[in-house]
Amino acid sequence: MTSSLLTSYFGVSIKSSWPTLDWREPKDAPELTVPGTIPGTPKFMAPEQIEEAKVDHHAALFALGCLLQFIATG
Repeated sequence: MTSSLLTSYFGVSIKSSWPTLDWREPKDAPELTVPGTIPGTPKFMAPEQIEEAKVDHHAALFALGCLLQFIATG
């Protein structure tokens, strides 16, 4: 087992014998989206996202509004 030097945001370093995690994706990881499909949950998608038009930050606000309504009303 190898040891690691861990440094916190405020500069304190400790030597750890715990293995560190490698957050890089493996080379054989599957794609999350498939080319030619529309990513998103249909319930929370903005109309322009469904129509495959240009999507900007308004689509995220639309989805947030849908989510808040879903939380408030069930």
